[in-house]
Amino acid sequence: MDLDMSLVPEHCRPEIQALLDEMARVEALPIKACYSGATVGSRTARGGVVKENGFDFLLNGCSIARTGDVVEYPDGSVATIISGAGVACSFGDGSSHALVGSHLSNGDIITDSLHYGIRFILREGDDVEGFLVPHYKSPVL
Repeated sequence: MDLDMSLVPEHCRPEIQALLDEMARVEALPIKACYSGATVGSRTARGGVVKENGFDFLLNGCSIARTGDVVEYPDGSVATIISGAGVACSFGDGSSHALVGSHLSNGDIITDSLHYGIRFILREGDDVEGFLVPHYKSPVL
């Protein structure tokens, strides 16, 4: 990131420079995985669809899917999303953003999203608490 440090107040420069240095260090690490965020309408390997959840956090008009949300199948059966982004994107109720790759209570997995605007990039050395860990509840802040 190019930033004209002459525009930054002098007393803020060390902290800003430290942040820029850390961003450069992280961006230089190899990417080991990339996951898309799931939304209402996302599909699973077995033909299920994430159902409307009443959650008001929208991504370009699509409600994001969270752990605990329901997936419905053509035969009328249902399953629950049991893994997500963990602390990388969690909410006040302990749920986290569901991902393409999230596991369901019936052993199925989310394989496709209606929206690919949110990406979770894991880099070499990353250890994100609760990431795709079944039944993980994020700490409530």
